[in-house]
Amino acid sequence: MRGEICIMNKTLVLALLIGLVSCLSPDDMAVTSDPDAKALDHLLMSALTNQSHVQLKKVVELDSSIETSEIPFDTLIVKKDLKTLMEYSFARLIRSANYNKTSQEAGILYERKKKEKKGPVSIFINKNKNGVIHSMDVRFEEENYLYRSSQQIQLYFENNSLINYKIEGSRKLIGLDRSNYLIEVNIGNS
Repeated sequence: MRGEICIMNKTLVLALLIGLVSCLSPDDMAVTSDPDAKALDHLLMSALTNQSHVQLKKVVELDSSIETSEIPFDTLIVKKDLKTLMEYSFARLIRSANYNKTSQEAGILYERKKKEKKGPVSIFINKNKNGVIHSMDVRFEEENYLYRSSQQIQLYFENNSLINYKIEGSRKLIGLDRSNYLIEVNIGNS
């Protein structure tokens, strides 16, 4: 009797697992084979490694208030600034089902399809003559009943290291004035 109950339990668990897996779309199960999206993920991870003897020169502007600081390189600060980008794996996000890919002379442009609501609106990867990623420009837009926001993040690389970035955006909450912000960071030797 116990053996029969154990077999029934295993069969039930197996049926539930098969049901769950079959509910996933092929897009949810697959990682893109787009080499540029994979290269972008790899570059972002390697660019955020700790760098010794490097300073961050950071300018933050919120509406009309400006604050400037120079601090030693800290991966936590950079990751916090770039949190919006770090939430995504571009290799998982970018698929032909949700992004259009256009090759241009200066690089590659990914544009989110109209039906898609998740992820950046556009991603532009600028490559040098050797095909190495030199910079990227990512744009986000979000709108709902409570607010409307837009953000543009520009990253510049040299020898697979992040050398500077700029984050510019605005947010308009219902019933309040629009708030604008700008963060510019240069990463250099101390």
